[in-house]
Amino acid sequence: MDGKIFDVQRASGFSSPAEDYLEPRLEIATWLVTNPQATFYFRMTGDALVQRGIYDQDILVVDRSANALHGCLVIAVVDKDFVCRTLILRDGSYYLAADEDLIAVQGNEIWGVVTAACRRLLPHVLQKGGLAGVCAL
Repeated sequence: MDGKIFDVQRASGFSSPAEDYLEPRLEIATWLVTNPQATFYFRMTGDALVQRGIYDQDILVVDRSANALHGCLVIAVVDKDFVCRTLILRDGSYYLAADEDLIAVQGNEIWGVVTAACRRLLPHVLQKGGLAGVCAL
């Protein structure tokens, strides 16, 4: 071999058929956040949107740059408080709707659009240590 060292590996045979199905690692933040500079997180309190699948203590991902349209979940400022409601268009006017109430948008600020929610699924006895922040989408 004339004293030469070769550091070249050659593959022989066939490649694995599973290689056709490999996907890159899922980076959850890139999936949830489309505009990092305009994204904020809120913790839902109360059960006003249970029928929409939003529960007490859910973490809401809110994009301030998104356009609020009919049917979107939004964060609005009502009487100087943040509320999460569904934006609806009825008879030419916009309203903020929850499971049991309806608020006119006029005079209230639409602060951002809810793009995702994160919820813990572990039983409380397991929500400690390294598992304390585990959630599911």
